[in-house]
Amino acid sequence: MQKKRIFLILLTITLALYILSGVVFNPMIIWTAGPVFLSYPLLNHGLSKGSKPNCYGAYAYLLGSSGFSLAYHLAWFFDWGGTKTGGSTSALIFAVFPVYAVFIGSLLWPIGYAVGYVSARKP
Repeated sequence: MQKKRIFLILLTITLALYILSGVVFNPMIIWTAGPVFLSYPLLNHGLSKGSKPNCYGAYAYLLGSSGFSLAYHLAWFFDWGGTKTGGSTSALIFAVFPVYAVFIGSLLWPIGYAVGYVSARKP
């Protein structure tokens, strides 16, 4: 049940990224939603082991990577600060920012792991 719920959450995030990109046919969604896709094996691993630290780390990764991904997609969709119309190379945001999203998620994973470790040790 938990895995189905997580899959639906990840699918919803991916669908939101697809809609916010504003393109009907968008093969780049595989790349731009890549950080979200990477969280699925992390969550599966944590849930299959029943490890609270691994689950918390995966949740922190998902929060960081998908939060950042949604933020730059919203900036593009609503053209905040001329994100969409400010320059001829503005669409490169979709080529570069997924790497940043993975980096941010990777920075938050150990924090989530530590929180899960501490909360698992409490009686």
